[in-house]
Amino acid sequence: MNPRKLTKDQVFEIKDRVKAGASRASMAARFGVSPQLISSVVKYGYDGVRDKERERVRRTGDDCETWVEIARRYNQRWAHDQITPAQAKVIHDQALRKIRCMMEEGGLTMGDFV
Repeated sequence: MNPRKLTKDQVFEIKDRVKAGASRASMAARFGVSPQLISSVVKYGYDGVRDKERERVRRTGDDCETWVEIARRYNQRWAHDQITPAQAKVIHDQALRKIRCMMEEGGLTMGDFV
């Protein structure tokens, strides 16, 4: 088995820089990996998830790596009020339920916004 080429800190940096507009090619050159790996890191994370699991995550949006990233960013911004990835997901789900209830009370559906 090949050793991992990227650390978790490097993965966070790659995701942040690509979201900010850096090219995948420049990130690949910076970290000595292929542009394809950078694309995979941005799209799926870098946790060794198999292809079937990646497809499930893409379809359902239930990406654990995303909740880790959301919690990390929240904790950076509000250091006095730390949350875990599981708490970030619960907060998100609660907010969606509240929005749906408010929409239903107003006679709106998700189709009204598509």
